[in-house]
Amino acid sequence: MFIVKKIISAFLLPLNVSIFLLMIGVLLLLVTRLQRLGKTITVIGLLMLLFLSFPPSANWLSDSLEQKYSIPSAAIFMDPKIHWIVVLGGGHNSSMPAGQQLSDSSRARVVEAIRIFRMKEGRTLIFSGGGVYDPNPNAIAMAEQAKALGIDQKNVLLESKSRDTEEQAELLAPTLKQNPFFLITSAIHMPRAMSLFMKKGMNPIAAPCDFSFISPNPPALLRFLPNASSLQQSERSFRERLGMIYSTVRGKAS
Repeated sequence: MFIVKKIISAFLLPLNVSIFLLMIGVLLLLVTRLQRLGKTITVIGLLMLLFLSFPPSANWLSDSLEQKYSIPSAAIFMDPKIHWIVVLGGGHNSSMPAGQQLSDSSRARVVEAIRIFRMKEGRTLIFSGGGVYDPNPNAIAMAEQAKALGIDQKNVLLESKSRDTEEQAELLAPTLKQNPFFLITSAIHMPRAMSLFMKKGMNPIAAPCDFSFISPNPPALLRFLPNASSLQQSERSFRERLGMIYSTVRGKAS
């Protein structure tokens, strides 16, 4: 079911939908007499692709997700009652050199975890994430990066079997129980992660990082010029919404 879910979600992502529409539209124009239908489908696919690549659209799609949870205050980070720092994996590639194995998201999460850890040492870092498309668990790759940045492994726990956020919540629940803990993940992913963890009766404190909101300050022309970064940002927003719908329908998210 995990693989089936990944395949189905890939076909539902808007980039693939828009490309599929463009292919169907062009095919209708070239080999059939359904010219009006072909033109309509082609225009819809093209407009969808432009919308996804448009910086204001990408910011609008991600803003409602990323702004739901703000970064905690320094006083909260210093709270002695909070012992755990949970870092959700964001992917890696173990075939790359050691310093380049983590994805941008995983790297940002590890750095933020270390920043919080050093504000009040003595806490425990929990790196969570198994091997989804990589034979080596994401948790181990993140822990190795933390070690290279000076974190003593006696302060680290690993959860290396989960394949997605839902499984991370299930596998970490027996350890965390109802104790408060910092939950570190990308800002765009935080609403879904918080919902899944709270549904398990846990008490996470959102510590978002890796914000994808694109600054509105470049020259005017660049603010409205479609680009690949905006397309990727839109894709992440849709992926999170699809994931939330899937988890909510199955009763796994609050």
